[in-house]
Amino acid sequence: MLTKKILLGALTALSLILVLNFVLVAGFTVLAQSSFKSNADMGVLTALIIFIALVVNFLFLPPLLMLLDKSENNISGSSGVAVNAPIKENITTA
Repeated sequence: MLTKKILLGALTALSLILVLNFVLVAGFTVLAQSSFKSNADMGVLTALIIFIALVVNFLFLPPLLMLLDKSENNISGSSGVAVNAPIKENITTA
């Protein structure tokens, strides 16, 4: 049940990120239609950078986070903080 909630939350966040980036790219593409050359160039460049950032974010961020999490779990410190503490969930039965 907890996994289902986590996946639903991740998919919701993913859809919001995609919509936000689509709106930003569309807005700067409209700016690219300007007859003023500087504005048009800035619109094209900004829309392209936002799109590339979205692609790079989805391709490189998850493996990087998994790599950092793996190396963080291997470090044993004396801080007294439990790194892999189990998550307790209240389960209600009907």
